[in-house]
Amino acid sequence: MADQAGAASTGDATIANLSLLGVPLCDALHLDPLCDPAPNTDLGISPLGTLIRLNEQRCENGGTLASGCSNGSVPGATGITVNAIHVYVLAFPNPLGLRADLVVSSAHCDAATAP
Repeated sequence: MADQAGAASTGDATIANLSLLGVPLCDALHLDPLCDPAPNTDLGISPLGTLIRLNEQRCENGGTLASGCSNGSVPGATGITVNAIHVYVLAFPNPLGLRADLVVSSAHCDAATAP
């Protein structure tokens, strides 16, 4: 959104029927039937070095979520990327030293005010 008052970028992810190895994760988070996790909800690092982040939200331009990503280094410009599910396979403590990234459903939005 951008108008005379300024620009802001916000987003959210709702996840339906999320399960891992047959375990319904939304039930485990007490968010069933539709999983509407808070921004950047981490399910923790497993012994195999895997981190699962739900409703991942990242501001572009150095802004913060609290400000609608509007307080970044370029005045009047905002941007946000929202990933519904982001799975990180970290090199440590992964016993095989593997590293990988898997994103399920990603969206990006930019907004700017006219000079």
